[in-house]
Amino acid sequence: MTPSNPLKTPDRLLGKIALPAAGAVVYDRSPIKSLIQITATALSRLDAVTNNANIAAELTIAEQVQANILNAKHPQTKALKLATHYQPAERLGGDWFAFIEDHGRNSVYILIGDVTGHGVAQGVIAAAIRGATSILEWHIQHAPDVTSPEDINALLNHILAGFSDSSSMQMTSQSVRLDLNTGQLAVSNSAHTFPFLFRRTETGHKVSHLTSSDFSGTRRLARGYREFQLEQGDMLMFYTDGLIEAQDEDGRSFGRRLIRQLKHEPLASTPTCLKEMVKTELARHLNGASQLDDVCFVVLEYSPKAGTNQRAS
Repeated sequence: MTPSNPLKTPDRLLGKIALPAAGAVVYDRSPIKSLIQITATALSRLDAVTNNANIAAELTIAEQVQANILNAKHPQTKALKLATHYQPAERLGGDWFAFIEDHGRNSVYILIGDVTGHGVAQGVIAAAIRGATSILEWHIQHAPDVTSPEDINALLNHILAGFSDSSSMQMTSQSVRLDLNTGQLAVSNSAHTFPFLFRRTETGHKVSHLTSSDFSGTRRLARGYREFQLEQGDMLMFYTDGLIEAQDEDGRSFGRRLIRQLKHEPLASTPTCLKEMVKTELARHLNGASQLDDVCFVVLEYSPKAGTNQRAS
């Protein structure tokens, strides 16, 4: 009978190895037993690597799904110029943004949100909420009673409550409606950072938060609704707090550096140029330091003279 030795790790049996019968030959079995143990350990590690590879492959698919969701088409109107940037701190992030067009009222909705934390769970919830905005778009197009930014914010928070215990996971969000005919901007805020407003002047440009007449740092309105009037050529930058709170190796936040840059440097000519400037300055600020939170921002320019009622080709 051929003896066999179990091939196992401390937690499970991987198989058995059959050894030839010694017969008349006497040999030391201890080196073979050591080899068996080494083989078992190697197979166990290979199994772990395989599992990790499967997880990595699934995360890659999840990344692609989230990227496709966030890369939805921009509003097709010549009255707006848009640029967006999204960089999760990990492979999946909890930040999201969306655009909804209301052709009947010639308006565009800009939605942005930040699920607390970052990682797989936040990425799944953010993607689900972002996907739900497609349903909101249908309601806006077909249900006149669901048109205000306040209604949309309430619906988004209701959706979040269905995914998670509110005590363990929360979301800041901002819903904005821009009337392309008049330039009226209606903003409903849920603990989110208000956007920067860039307005060209005869001597250069002025930068402010929409919650104040003068720029004096990051402002938040815990819960509230405001209306503003945009002018030809105004630019807005909507963002999540991961942008302004990004820290360099000395723990200094990016917000102050960004404020100086936005106030004192010439205003970028287009949303894309402004986006690239912010990305460059953020990279210089981090200078190799780890990105601790997701970074997401949307830059918009209101240009009704470019053809408010014409759809972009």
